[in-house]
Amino acid sequence: MKKMIFAIVALLPVMAFAQDGKYTIQGTVGTYSAPAKIYLQAYVKGKTVTDSAVLKDGKFQFNGSIGNVPLNAYLVLNAKGTGVVYKDYKSLYIEKGTVTVISKDSLIHASVDGTKTNRENAAYEAALKPVYDEENALEAKQKTATPEQKNSEAYERENHKAEKALEAKESAINKKFMQDNPDSYVSMGALESYAYSADY
Repeated sequence: MKKMIFAIVALLPVMAFAQDGKYTIQGTVGTYSAPAKIYLQAYVKGKTVTDSAVLKDGKFQFNGSIGNVPLNAYLVLNAKGTGVVYKDYKSLYIEKGTVTVISKDSLIHASVDGTKTNRENAAYEAALKPVYDEENALEAKQKTATPEQKNSEAYERENHKAEKALEAKESAINKKFMQDNPDSYVSMGALESYAYSADY
């Protein structure tokens, strides 16, 4: 495990010497047109930076320059074009090359492809999806519990056991992803999640 962590951390100086380059983020989301806008938002040097594009027949495109390392960002769709509202959004990585985002209806259901980090992130998200589905199901079950059930020791034990089982599954997925992808920038996020779960 220590060797794996060292390999992931060692990515930092390698990335630091990579050259800057151009990026394009393009795609199609449904059949939206003006006034619908799609926003590209990222956190850069301590500030939130936002760009926007008006959709035409669902199509959009962003172009720009990117620094030495992939940058985690969000695409946000607003059908009214009134600004960033995190209701329908998709996480992706800005990096050198062309990123393609495709969906028949909404960003939340979009596929992201085209560059190495985004392909790796798609695989990572797919691996975690079953766990997230189980977490959502557990939360839905907890919301329907009666006050009497919530005050029951048996209910608390059952929920604690279920939550711990899900944490163990997520931790195992993070560990396997890091082992299988030690040179991936996505593994740095997986490492952070793995370390966080190890503390609890």
